[in-house]
Amino acid sequence: MPRLVPVGGLLLLCILGACESNDVPVGGGAGDPYGSGNGKKDGSVESDGSDSDASAEDALGCITVEQPDASNNATVIIAGGADEHDFDVTRAYARWDQDCGNPTLVLGLGATSCDPDKGERFVVRIAQEAVGTSVFAGPNTVSTNSTGDLTFLYAIPSEASPEHDNVWRNCTAASGFITFTNIDSVKSSAVTAEFDVTLTDCLDPLSAANARIVGSIDVTVPQNFSEACP
Repeated sequence: MPRLVPVGGLLLLCILGACESNDVPVGGGAGDPYGSGNGKKDGSVESDGSDSDASAEDALGCITVEQPDASNNATVIIAGGADEHDFDVTRAYARWDQDCGNPTLVLGLGATSCDPDKGERFVVRIAQEAVGTSVFAGPNTVSTNSTGDLTFLYAIPSEASPEHDNVWRNCTAASGFITFTNIDSVKSSAVTAEFDVTLTDCLDPLSAANARIVGSIDVTVPQNFSEACP
């Protein structure tokens, strides 16, 4: 099983079977005022209460992943983290955000679910109007604007407070890139990318530990936006 190992002052989360884990979540930013869907007025984010949700397993655009998988995977590095934790990617997906007023393509990797608001997940959101313009094939730099055309989220359910998630986003001090080999928002289009992004706790970006997520994603757009939001 995977575990965190020291790498140059950071802790590396191995997920490809070379290490062992006690499956204890790494502490991070508890709560997220920038989220959607399960956000709360106090700035926190509700979790599904467990890391075994599979409610979206059969959702359109959802695929099952078996590790090791060179196309859909993620390695996480938590600066200053101390607890062992396993992010075993078993789901990958492309879907349209449920907010039909803001056409947004959602890409994600999940430990147990294709729901971008549940369980442990890495989620990339791309505004439809930005595809091919400000978000394009090739390297795209991570901005510190967590409400921009290209946003990122990494979250894990909190064992200390099961109703909340620990959340990292691209706000103050975020950095890195995502390199798209293929990017389009048309039905049946392949979306493939490699990423190396460092995200921050937006509630405490200067003091809390950052999360660096390195990996790749290979999914297919399941339907046009007009079909998802007729």
